[in-house]
Amino acid sequence: MKTPFYMMFPIQNLYQAEMEYEQDIERMKSAYDPKTRRLLKKIEDYCDGLEFEGSRIYDEYPDNMMLRREADRLSEEMHMEYAKENEDMERLDELIFILFLDEIYRRRCRFRRQHRWW
Repeated sequence: MKTPFYMMFPIQNLYQAEMEYEQDIERMKSAYDPKTRRLLKKIEDYCDGLEFEGSRIYDEYPDNMMLRREADRLSEEMHMEYAKENEDMERLDELIFILFLDEIYRRRCRFRRQHRWW
């Protein structure tokens, strides 16, 4: 049996699958408490500045020191904002680092999925 022409090129479904993946991630993020969502929004904005062709975040083996340094910069920015709310800063640093690594991972996966065909 011959394969239909439209099934020979899986790229057609790539955009639909990517949109579904992003929608699923957004649904999961909606379960976060408001404070964590606010942190995540700032982390996403910060990662937007790190996302460009040839960025270190897309290295095959990202440097731990680079990741920690970027997370520390992000933490310093957020400390000023959250210090007023009497947060436990040590716990906040851990949360920022985990959310930062998760966001970097999500972007690396998206990058690999999109560049697999080109």
